[in-house]
Amino acid sequence: MSALQLWLLALGLLLLAGLAAHGAWRTRRSRPRRPLRPAEAPAADEPAAPRREPGFEQPLPEGPEAAATERQLAPRVEDAERAPSPGLALDLLRGAEAPARRPEAPAEAAPAAAPAEPVAEPVEAELLPPPPRRREGPRIDLRIDCPATLRLNPPLSGDALLAHLPGARRVGSKPLLVEASPQQVPAPAEPALPAEPALPAEPAPWDAPVEAPEVAPDMASAPPPPAPAPEPEALHWESPRPGTLYGSLRLAVQLASRSGALNEIEFSEFAQKVEGLADTLQASFELPDMREAVERARSLDAFASAHDALLSLQLRARRAAWTPGFVQQQARSLGLMHGVLPGRMVLPASEAGAPPQLVLQMDAQAALADEPERAAVRELTLSLDVPQTPQQHQPFEAWVRLAGQLAEALEAEVCDDAGQPIPPQAFEAIRASLAELYAELEAADLPAGSVAARRLFA
Repeated sequence: MSALQLWLLALGLLLLAGLAAHGAWRTRRSRPRRPLRPAEAPAADEPAAPRREPGFEQPLPEGPEAAATERQLAPRVEDAERAPSPGLALDLLRGAEAPARRPEAPAEAAPAAAPAEPVAEPVEAELLPPPPRRREGPRIDLRIDCPATLRLNPPLSGDALLAHLPGARRVGSKPLLVEASPQQVPAPAEPALPAEPALPAEPAPWDAPVEAPEVAPDMASAPPPPAPAPEPEALHWESPRPGTLYGSLRLAVQLASRSGALNEIEFSEFAQKVEGLADTLQASFELPDMREAVERARSLDAFASAHDALLSLQLRARRAAWTPGFVQQQARSLGLMHGVLPGRMVLPASEAGAPPQLVLQMDAQAALADEPERAAVRELTLSLDVPQTPQQHQPFEAWVRLAGQLAEALEAEVCDDAGQPIPPQAFEAIRASLAELYAELEAADLPAGSVAARRLFA
């Protein structure tokens, strides 16, 4: 074989090795990115000496290692004595400090005095968990609800009302709310003060004219005028509670939501529930006019449709896809939390019980895969529900900032629903439109983030 053939053979082998290396690099690069695992670093800079178990055939070391080995081989009686007892562990949980243990005196020493009984420190109130606070549901709002009032005669207790309320708190696609007004007990009358003794009158002269005394009605024995019945708007309404006596009850159906306006069929169902409950409780009721309620529902639905806004953008992978674990790891590092639905992560609101500010959604099938390390995710959706979050919390700024941070961490591109990249100028135009939307909602007495707005745009 000539030298030229050898050179050509070597060149071919190098070319094949380069192609194989390039193919392996591209395959590894196109794999879905997996979550990073923390590297296990040594605890100290110097490597720890290997531990040797003592044996009968191994001689004990001599020199400076003998003392360390002797300490290792010594019986761990001190550790058993230092082990806290269940009572001591309970004291530690309650906040009491464990008494310091002193070394025992030798047997030849004088007998020590009897130890004093430990005095338990008072339990601090801060260590005890606060009692769970009862979360109240939504209240009836006359701006978005259509109420019907029931007069209870005689008054009924909250236990009886809760037992006879309709089980399904919905009318069609609209929620049904129930409130009651406690029976107003008249205040006890103030005790009448004793009349002051009359002073003796001066004797009248013999020629003074005698006037006949005027007969005044007995005001003390006359009954007081009846108090006017309170109007429904002046009553105090609350959710029915056991052990409370109620004199009025009202049911209300929501006029509009994102599912549409209240129609005639839903109003008829609402009227049937009110009439059936009134017959059960033997109460009189007042129903609003169906035409007015439906017309008001349509007007409210038209306003909600014109002022509803749900912003969303897409995060698409530029190179390699991601695994669900990698996406969740990067999202958790930016403050997002796992949601209730699979593949959903949320940025929680600052108020307890409020809907989340932002929602990050991935493919639910990839999140529920049997082998999530092999599932590939190439697209995410980051959305902002504008009427659900108050303007003072600056949700739009958080939406734009989180989109940029996720795009940098995931090596993704920010796109719209059509897959086109979103330029920075587009966010400024959206910001100006949102300012007008917030102002119009405020002028309509339905500010974004309020309870009424969250119910209307739900």
